[in-house]
Amino acid sequence: MVRPSHPRRVADLLGGRVPFGPVNTADALFDDPHLAARGMLQQVEHPGVERPVTIAATPIRLAGNGPPAVRRAPLFDEHTDDVLRRAGYADDEIARLRATGAVGAPGSP
Repeated sequence: MVRPSHPRRVADLLGGRVPFGPVNTADALFDDPHLAARGMLQQVEHPGVERPVTIAATPIRLAGNGPPAVRRAPLFDEHTDDVLRRAGYADDEIARLRATGAVGAPGSP
């Protein structure tokens, strides 16, 4: 069987009965003018990297809300203390959890 690679050919073969979409490589995504026009690729600063990195923004867009906020992924252990404080842990309890290795990166204070 010949595998069709053009989306129009696939649509013709499926006769509109099966939803489908492309599976792109990362290179194809970063070169896609449609994604660029929709603001789907955003530049963000990231610790340890000298220049901004490009990441994919959320595909969800709600009318009248403008573009969604784009943030980098957190580093390992970056928000642990804040999350534990919000869960009701006191600073001395967090320190004890870190000292026993229950939370945090190995060797972290």
